[in-house]
Amino acid sequence: MLIYVNPACIEIFGAQSADELLGRRMLDLIEPQSHADVQSRIARILAGETMGVVYRNYLKLDGSVMEIEGKAAPIIINGAPAVQFSMRDVTRERAAQDALLVNRQQLRVLSSRVLAAQETERRRIAHELHDELGQALTAVKINLQAHQRFSAIPSGELNAENIRIVESALQHVRGLALALRPSMLDDLGLLPALRWLCQQAAGRGDMDITVRAAQDLPRLNTDVETACFRITQEALTNIARHAQASNVVVALRIDDDALLTTITDNGVGFDVSVMQARASQGNSIGVLGMRERAELLGGTLLIRSQPGQGCVVELRCPIRLPAMRD
Repeated sequence: MLIYVNPACIEIFGAQSADELLGRRMLDLIEPQSHADVQSRIARILAGETMGVVYRNYLKLDGSVMEIEGKAAPIIINGAPAVQFSMRDVTRERAAQDALLVNRQQLRVLSSRVLAAQETERRRIAHELHDELGQALTAVKINLQAHQRFSAIPSGELNAENIRIVESALQHVRGLALALRPSMLDDLGLLPALRWLCQQAAGRGDMDITVRAAQDLPRLNTDVETACFRITQEALTNIARHAQASNVVVALRIDDDALLTTITDNGVGFDVSVMQARASQGNSIGVLGMRERAELLGGTLLIRSQPGQGCVVELRCPIRLPAMRD
């Protein structure tokens, strides 16, 4: 039975006065599954045993659950043995610690997967350079050597063949450069780059992709434009791989001091909680990367979906217009 509570205890349990707590059993303020352990500890404390700090779930007077850091010690009140209990509400602190641990784990997973993805991309580019450009340059070299050795071969034919090979190699180089970073993102801005991206994505799959945005969308901070482009690129890649969608809408608008980008598809949808669990375990590096990009800019990324009801990816990034740049 509680016979004394201080103002801090009154506040912790959400009481208006001490009268709401005095006379109550301590067990009434503790989750039922802990009652046996609490009774055992009280008996051991009254017998003189020293107990350490304990973390346990308590109940506020309104029924809500909180986590308490507590320590008990034996005392004598009016000549009778009693237990003095000191407590501290650590609900928010523990929740923040848990969130920090999850974030650290996700960061470790993301970092390792990013490194692996970088190596995979480097390997792909190396193969492209070796297989395509290497072969093109070797073919030109052979033609030039053949012209030196066999003067009977018409120069016009060799020159035409060399030009065709070089033009093909140049197209391949441009393709690699665009894949690494579209020059139009720097030269023309976000909207033209997104229109090009959506045109490319629609051409690779059986999807109708529409871009909706004001034509006078201003140039934005470079980091904001890059993040929006890459997140949209990853979202379209995921749609093409998994969604079985026939229609996709990419919409951009300025909302107060933020750029709001939504990518909506009419695909098969999915369970968001399952997807988030997979992402936290490192099985969906794309989603982790999208969230990381948004959070680095102080933005947010929301994903809404249900099986059979398509998906909406919403990116909100704070912006700085050109006049506000440093």
